[in-house]
Order: sequence, then C-alpha cells, then structure tokens
Amino acid sequence: MVKLEIPLFDHGQGPTAEKEAELFREQRSYQGLGVKLRASARATATRLQAARQTLTRYDQDILPIRAKILEQTELYYNAMGVDVFALLAAKNAIGHAELARTEARLNYELARVDLEQLLAGRMPPTTLPGNEGSH
Repeated sequence: MVKLEIPLFDHGQGPTAEKEAELFREQRSYQGLGVKLRASARATATRLQAARQTLTRYDQDILPIRAKILEQTELYYNAMGVDVFALLAAKNAIGHAELARTEARLNYELARVDLEQLLAGRMPPTTLPGNEGSH
C-alpha cells in the first residue's frame, strides 16, 4: 500500500511566518542599537563638554587664584603677619587644586577617547553591558 499526502491546505504559511517574525526581531534589534548609539553619543558629548568646562575653570580661574593666594600668604609669612600653619594651609590648598585639575584632565581625556571610538564606529567601553560607571 502506498500512502501519498497531497498538501491541499499547505501554502507555506509556517515558514513564511517564521521568516517574518525573524525579520521583525532583527528590525527591532537594529532600531534598539540606533537608539543606544544616539543616547551614547549624547551622553559622551555632554560628558566631554562638562569635562572641558571643568578643566578650563581650573586652568583659568582656580589655579591662578590659588597661586596668587599662596604668593600673598608667603609675603605675609615673611612679614610675620601669619603663622606657619596658614602658609601650610595655602600650600595644601594649591596641592589639592592641582590634584583636582589632574582628575579633571583625566575625565576630559576619557570622554574624548569615548567620543573618538563612537566616531570610528565602535561602542565606547562605558556603554557596553557591565561597564556602567567605569570612568
């Protein structure tokens, strides 16, 4: 006995629906990547701008003022107008400002590198899963 099936109602809907679902998933994944890239670009640009402003503030305002304060404190110390503790406090303050400026420079460079990676078509490490807040 020979058995023969005639596909009268099979019009290929199963494989077609599967391919359509796969295409839909790929489109959503592509759109999600676009959203993530735009968000990363905005966040990186904002970080770079803030870091640049902070660095400029240290270079143009804070460090020159701290240097002037130290200079004046040394003059007062030499004239015996302030004690050694005031002089040490002024030196300590300029040291802290220089350290903070170095940290601001590091943040600027990290943001710049992340932006360069985005422009080169790669996701920066700070936007990859598991690296939130690594900078």
